[in-house]
Amino acid sequence: MSSFLIEKTLRNDGTQSVILVDHNYQIVDSVALFLEYLEKRGNALNTIESYCRVLKEYFTWLKH
Repeated sequence: MSSFLIEKTLRNDGTQSVILVDHNYQIVDSVALFLEYLEKRGNALNTIESYCRVLKEYFTWLKH
């Protein structure tokens, strides 16, 4: 079982986003900052989700 989860979120302005959380549903801050940077650059949601999936696997690997 993975110790990290990808959660879809809805911002106050109605836009969708994704976030990486640990098994206690605590946001992984370093990933959150990177995903926010990608959003500000204008990347598509699918691109941001792809980065989030890769980072989830990486952080899972680091934990083991």
